[in-house]
Amino acid sequence: MDKKLGKVILLAAEIREKSYDKKAADKYEKSLKPGSYMDFGQFYKLDLMQSVKKAIEQFKMDKALAFPVYLLLSYCWNDIKAWAEEITK
Repeated sequence: MDKKLGKVILLAAEIREKSYDKKAADKYEKSLKPGSYMDFGQFYKLDLMQSVKKAIEQFKMDKALAFPVYLLLSYCWNDIKAWAEEITK
């Protein structure tokens, strides 16, 4: 279970990262006035929960795991990814 959970966590993170629209973000950033705030989150095509659900579906895991995986990635992205990478070796 640990390895499978680790793989789901890594896949969810990958799905989320790949949904980033860099072209649109770059275009928007160039249009900003100096010192303006840019919300990078608006350039993801999938939110984190959607990414987690896709990963869980691909691994045919219990859908009830979506919220705990979402929370892990939400609150400790780097740490949980490091754990997942280590456990899936």
